Amino acid sequence: MASISIQESCHLHVVEAGSNDRDPIIIVHGGRGTADHKADFFAFRPLSNAFHLYAYDQRGHGRSSGGESASFGRLVADLEQLRVRLFGQRPISIIGVSYGGMVALSYAISYPEKVEKLVVIGCAASHDFVEPALQQYEIRRDCAPLTSKTMVRRMLDTGFDSDLELRLAWFALRPLYGQCANADELLSAAASIHFDAALHRSLVLNPAYDMRNRLAAVEANTLVVCGADDWIFTPQFSKEIASGISRCELLIVPDCGHAAHVGAPELVLSAIHQHVAGRVSVPRRRAPAW
Repeated sequence: MASISIQESCHLHVVEAGSNDRDPIIIVHGGRGTADHKADFFAFRPLSNAFHLYAYDQRGHGRSSGGESASFGRLVADLEQLRVRLFGQRPISIIGVSYGGMVALSYAISYPEKVEKLVVIGCAASHDFVEPALQQYEIRRDCAPLTSKTMVRRMLDTGFDSDLELRLAWFALRPLYGQCANADELLSAAASIHFDAALHRSLVLNPAYDMRNRLAAVEANTLVVCGADDWIFTPQFSKEIASGISRCELLIVPDCGHAAHVGAPELVLSAIHQHVAGRVSVPRRRAPAW
């Protein structure tokens, strides 16, 4: 573990696993003011048998500082500064999950020559995911009875006024994700996470986020993964990303929600291993009709 200074006001908390003589992968976690590196690093840790994994808390999250200056563009720039601090001018492979997938995708567009292999899981190339997510919520709201459409919109689009509101909304909405086996696990997770409503508000995406016309700038071999039952980023958004990148494979994982790498770890980690190692192409999978 290390704290890496990328500028005077920001130190990023970094963890690693795997041998130094293996090809490096940087993992960019999801969540905006509601997460840190831990869950995604744990999920991807089996890959350390073949690669040298690095994961970090993004600016203002977990044990990293600098939240007062956080913005989407700043997080993308942070990833470049971290890459330089760790690897100099060496290109790297990146795995980005959810919001971290948007950061990773934008990074690969802004710094195409610095990314060899790119994996994005459950994300979108534009802000247009919000209204379809609200529609999916209406279909599935019975599984999260303590929620409202207004609560979902605030989580995805406008933010909350206090840390407590954000914590309570996260707890109420989590059954939609299908990641917690029972209420006790859900309660434990909600109690242990550091929630930062101000950070969440500062990172809520707006209509200015639109990478669709810039996807052709991605030079990296790319793997796009999504769960067939993802309610936030429905498969249409992964298809859109895959269709815009010249060297890209699409993996739609059946019977999985937003975190396909958690719902089907053997399938997804195997696909990532093969993709980053560059030995086997990942077959395209057809998404179900919505």
